[in-house]
Amino acid sequence: MLEKLFGKRSTGIIWLVSTGILLLMLAGFIAAYVLTDNVDLSSLVGYALFIALSLATITLPAFVQKRFRLYIPPFVQSGLCVYAVVYLVGDILPAPQNDGARLIQLNFLPAVGGFFLCAAVLACIYSLLSARAARKMRKLAIWPVPVLSFLITTLLLLIINTPSLVIALPPFSHGEADVAAALVNAAGYEFGALVFCVTAWITMRTGKGDWFTIRSFQSAERTKGEAVRRGDRTLVTVVENLERDDIDYRRLYRAIKRRFFAARIIFLVFYAAYLAFASVAFSRLGGVGYAIIAMTALGFALSAAVYIYEFALFRRGAQGRRLRLLKIARTAVKLYIFLLTMFATVTAGLHSHPVSSLAAVVMAIVNLSVLFYNLFGKPRRYPPAPPAQKPASPAPADMPPKEK
Repeated sequence: MLEKLFGKRSTGIIWLVSTGILLLMLAGFIAAYVLTDNVDLSSLVGYALFIALSLATITLPAFVQKRFRLYIPPFVQSGLCVYAVVYLVGDILPAPQNDGARLIQLNFLPAVGGFFLCAAVLACIYSLLSARAARKMRKLAIWPVPVLSFLITTLLLLIINTPSLVIALPPFSHGEADVAAALVNAAGYEFGALVFCVTAWITMRTGKGDWFTIRSFQSAERTKGEAVRRGDRTLVTVVENLERDDIDYRRLYRAIKRRFFAARIIFLVFYAAYLAFASVAFSRLGGVGYAIIAMTALGFALSAAVYIYEFALFRRGAQGRRLRLLKIARTAVKLYIFLLTMFATVTAGLHSHPVSSLAAVVMAIVNLSVLFYNLFGKPRRYPPAPPAQKPASPAPADMPPKEK
């Protein structure tokens, strides 16, 4: 099954292991926030957002390869998975007391990041330049590829590292140690990018430039034939595995859409459970707590009313204007709930209620996800309303009948 989704079983295994490690780390951060004082609320939210972004990033190459039939070199996909895990592990490791060990830790992770970032950039540049040279029936010059890749990677690293460098400057930091650490961090990224460019140049000089090529396999048989002539066994394996995938994803998507109302019922059950918990937890805060409970109950009532109205429209058909108004109403309710849960999070944090604050954070994340779906998702296509039949107008009395 993994080879049908990722093209190679090894790539799928690396993705599974990396995803499992990231999710276990997220569970560990949540447990540390609830049970200890080692992780505060802002750190928990930051880690959760980073893990969500990492999961989306390491899944994107497989989705692009599957959806658009673009072969992406496995080392790019595997490298992104490994770096996401290594970066997070290195971020939570305590800093070594020895200056030499600390310098190694500062340089190692940025170098790994620069290495794999440059790998992705070089794969894109090499593929574009190779296609351009093939159209013009010219031989590809090798040396501009690593040079251009290094320059573009440096520009990207400059954009990525500028915020951390600004934060390291006064008045945001104290002393020159933070500035030196930020500069060493940026140098580590550059060193990793330089190492990959040199490695890629040597690889291309030996005739193995196809390892970096992103190519379309819309015509699977032609692509496999070209790969066999070049001896690219990896490309043949990926194309064959993806061809053997007989899952009807459109049918699966339609089945998920049919169960969409069931998901909304589950959301209301989840919201009701949160309302019951908030009624107990925030009642200890007095007036502010009672206000949060009342506003939470209002949000539940508004969500239920919108869902019931939507179900009624679905049963009897709806006009397009009503669908637009319904989407506006859903977005307004979700935005209200999101702002309310963020207010509850801050209030619970100020009154040292970590469990209440965590519950509000989870509710805020759920509502933010639903809010993005309401804003950018496709509207449900309801059965069109039957057209109104106009009565036939009577013929004028003085009009003579038509001759046969």
